Amino acid sequence: MKNLNDKNTRQKLVVRYQNAETTLEEERLLADFLTDTDDLLSTEEEDVRLLLQMSDCMERPAISEEKADEFDRLMQKDRHKTSIVCMRWIVSSAAAAVIIAFVFMTNRQNIDIPEDMHINEMTQAVNFQNEQVESYQLRPAGDATIVTMTCSDGGSSSYVICASDDGSSYQIVPMIEM
Repeated sequence: MKNLNDKNTRQKLVVRYQNAETTLEEERLLADFLTDTDDLLSTEEEDVRLLLQMSDCMERPAISEEKADEFDRLMQKDRHKTSIVCMRWIVSSAAAAVIIAFVFMTNRQNIDIPEDMHINEMTQAVNFQNEQVESYQLRPAGDATIVTMTCSDGGSSSYVICASDDGSSYQIVPMIEM
């Protein structure tokens, strides 16, 4: 058995470890010494201690049963909370998709507008009640355009304008605010 309290012996063992020339028994002996020592370690010894900590040579302190139970309880609580949030998101997304599909299916209006529709034509198409309009806002949305019309009385309406599949007409779909 080697005396690792002797600095020269310890340094030789550290060098042998760094060159991968130590046996498992020597590595365990070195690990035990470096774990329990209060001596000031050299840079090489600190490096070896870190390497041994990552290996299976150094014993890791076992956590108490109480800490393990507390960790399990906390993880279970977060998992339950996450699943509730996830379910709420799924249900609300599905409900929104159903409402949007219903609105699009029931409020479609096909009108014949030339394929090269301009801004003036879009604004005239959404103002089919000839209201007093203060401003229009046009926002592209994929192959469609969302036109928001703000009336002088402060009310506003939004419409989705998109070309039909054959390109001969446009569809104007009123957007209903929820």
